[in-house]
Amino acid sequence: IFVFASSFLQMGLFLFFEKWLFMSYSGVDFLLNSALLQGLFLLPYLFMLSPAANFSNIYPKEKVIAWSSLAIAITMISIATCYSLGYQSIAFWQVLILASAFAINSPAKYGVLKEMYGNQYLTYANAYLQGIAVFAIVCVSLLMMGISLDSESYFQLKYFPWLFVGMGIIGTIAT
Repeated sequence: IFVFASSFLQMGLFLFFEKWLFMSYSGVDFLLNSALLQGLFLLPYLFMLSPAANFSNIYPKEKVIAWSSLAIAITMISIATCYSLGYQSIAFWQVLILASAFAINSPAKYGVLKEMYGNQYLTYANAYLQGIAVFAIVCVSLLMMGISLDSESYFQLKYFPWLFVGMGIIGTIAT
């Protein structure tokens, strides 16, 4: 459940902001903001590689996962609140905090996988984990394709941050 929820949340939020950028900007402004969004999601993984691994080695992996999951849920609540109140730019920049929490979470998640299954079954466990993640990405991609710009539709863009808050809370509880 945790793997599905976190993968759904991370890819869903990326697609959500891409859709928001597409509706808000055009031309070069869209391309620059889209590149910035990709950087906000990816750079924490690069810059926090060593510190995140250290957290997982120094502290119990379960606690690292629990605290980073809590940070993910709290940040998602903040992003959804800012977006709903009309502060989309502030919500956009909070993606950096969210991605940092995911970057801390990731090494601990794989460390727990190794502790649970050992070296002998690690490949199978990792394949299963990746399968769940891909399934979550496909689910959220299909869901995001249904977003409507029509104000009468139930699939309006403004409701999706709260769906991701729910997934963040489910992911936190599942840890």
